[in-house]
Amino acid sequence: MKELVARIYAHGRGLRFEKYSNAILAIAAIGVAVVTFIRVFQMAVDVPIWDEWEWSRTILAYRGGTLAFPLLWAQHNEHRMLFPQLMMLFLDSFGFWSQRRECLFSVVVVTGSLWLLWRTARHTLQLRSALIVTMIGSLLLFDPAQSENWLQGFQTAWFLVDFAVFGAALLLAQTKAGPALILGAAGLAALAAYSSGPGLAIIPAVAVGLFVRRRALGYAPLMQWTVASMVIIGIYFWGWSPTADSMAPSLSALVSRVVAMAAVAGLPFGLGSGAIASTTLGAVGLILSAMFVVPIVREGDAAKLARATPWIVILTYGVVSSALIGYGRAANPESTRYITCSLMLWIGLAGVIALHPPLTVLPTIWVRIAAGLGAFVLICYFTGTWFFGVQALSTAAAYYRRSNSILTNYQQAPDSDLATLYPVPAFLRAQIPALVSIGQLPEIR
Repeated sequence: MKELVARIYAHGRGLRFEKYSNAILAIAAIGVAVVTFIRVFQMAVDVPIWDEWEWSRTILAYRGGTLAFPLLWAQHNEHRMLFPQLMMLFLDSFGFWSQRRECLFSVVVVTGSLWLLWRTARHTLQLRSALIVTMIGSLLLFDPAQSENWLQGFQTAWFLVDFAVFGAALLLAQTKAGPALILGAAGLAALAAYSSGPGLAIIPAVAVGLFVRRRALGYAPLMQWTVASMVIIGIYFWGWSPTADSMAPSLSALVSRVVAMAAVAGLPFGLGSGAIASTTLGAVGLILSAMFVVPIVREGDAAKLARATPWIVILTYGVVSSALIGYGRAANPESTRYITCSLMLWIGLAGVIALHPPLTVLPTIWVRIAAGLGAFVLICYFTGTWFFGVQALSTAAAYYRRSNSILTNYQQAPDSDLATLYPVPAFLRAQIPALVSIGQLPEIR
């Protein structure tokens, strides 16, 4: 009798611990989003930086009633930025062209991505595992090391792509494939592709997901997706011109681009430690992805594949987008803006590992020890990356405050200072007065 009471007491204590720890994980995941919103609210300033000045033409045309689709569709480097510009015009309708408002909107978009991640995790994982993966995802999604993306409104494009990928992954978590699934995924693919060039990586990611589930869903959805993909890609390249970075490299340059791809993949954990660390961690992430995904696919269990598919989609997008960025930006693969794409690899990998933990064959005590060590390593990594990220965010904020000071005094500023805002000072001296005359850039009087 005493043993029974003791077991009941221990079981109840375990349930209470699990309940409280689950609550802590949920609050922490949401808290990261709240803290990020507060920091961006405090640090962001209303100053266009570099590429965003090219949107001044869109603002002037919009306010002047002459805005036409070709201007929204115009190629920017290798990108199509239709949806980010529409977002910018929507926010402009609230008063004026505000980069600070755009930055806060970025936080809202990432919060939406976190919600989609939670929905996917809850649909495919047990509660505890879903909360852990969501917590890891929250730390990655809101990583302050993405300082350029958090404090430049123009960079909302990267966050829109991640949102679209999470939405497509959640769609593929459904048990049945119908026209709504393909149409929904196609709409999200268009959002990703016409926001930023790496958004095209959503197309092979969804294709991989549909291929993995071909036995359960049939080949029809995969064929439909092929047609939808051809339409999206065809529209993307309508009137597109290749850039210098997109040209085929020599063999020696190709090797450096492969290394750059691994460096981009490792940015979420290795950025603060240098190129070698990023490249090494990226290679480890790619190897682990193959080690966990290939056995699941080869096993062919329909139930496991259904749960794994959303994570494989997210992971595949992270791999392909890292490859695209590494290929196209081999000269500078360690920019903080690229973290937003490559972090998807690690979130997808976390989901796959949570589905099939590698330590289930070990005795319980060893599983607990291994889990504790893993948690310790993750805490150390996230502490390091967030410490570096907070410093990077503060440094970027100081730079943008100085840029704001240059902008407000542009008439007296020398060309060397204006060149820190945009490489062609003459363009700024023409655009700034035109924007001020229609109520934009309100800090300039």
